[in-house]
Amino acid sequence: MAELRIDFEWWRDPAGYRMSETKIDPHLIYHPPKHRKLPDLPVLRGQWGLVYHPWGIRVLRGLARNHYPLHVYRNGGELAPYRPLDFFNSLYAEFAKVRVADDVLHFVERFGPLTRDGLDTRRGELVDGVLAHADAMRDLFVFLSGDRAHRAKVIADLQLSPFAELEVTLELDAATEDVKLRLCPTSLLDAIWLQAAQELSSGAAIRQCRYCGDWFETGARSGRRADAKFCSNGHRIAFNSRKRSQGE
Repeated sequence: MAELRIDFEWWRDPAGYRMSETKIDPHLIYHPPKHRKLPDLPVLRGQWGLVYHPWGIRVLRGLARNHYPLHVYRNGGELAPYRPLDFFNSLYAEFAKVRVADDVLHFVERFGPLTRDGLDTRRGELVDGVLAHADAMRDLFVFLSGDRAHRAKVIADLQLSPFAELEVTLELDAATEDVKLRLCPTSLLDAIWLQAAQELSSGAAIRQCRYCGDWFETGARSGRRADAKFCSNGHRIAFNSRKRSQGE
């Protein structure tokens, strides 16, 4: 079987990022799959946008008639390239920690924008869209925590080809002469979903820390036991200390 390799380069703005409200046109669509025809969906009351992710479609709603959603904008420095998946083996677990708008800004400051819109100084990264994807990834981890049959059903229910754009090629490794399947995502968001799918399909287990609630990988590659209950030794010690204090 051909070895799988994710070949991905992305960019960060060394001048930094800022978050602000921006008026948008109605019926915004965030991260749609470019290779699939989008369904003709009815517009629901209060809806101002749709987010496409591997679980399906999430409706974005606003209370005000003129909605000014938050966006993260780069400050206009010269973009610096880097290869995030070469440095962060569990970037998907970091992404799953994103829960509020400030988390989105912090994530972008560390790893760069999630989509090509975020590379554009005028368009910016839609915060609600990022939050919808992070929610969907946490849902995936929760639903995959059951037995083997349940996990198989969850995977089968995922959308086919959920990625916005993905190039797939075969290549021959010059050193080993092994055939490799080369996947080239075109956004950090797709790269994160692809990394998560690769880890989950390899049998990696994703657990929720009993102390902080964050998701983390267990098993041989992670350096943690398969039955680990905490994301770090510090949180294990803190949990047991708190438990003893409560008992006293």
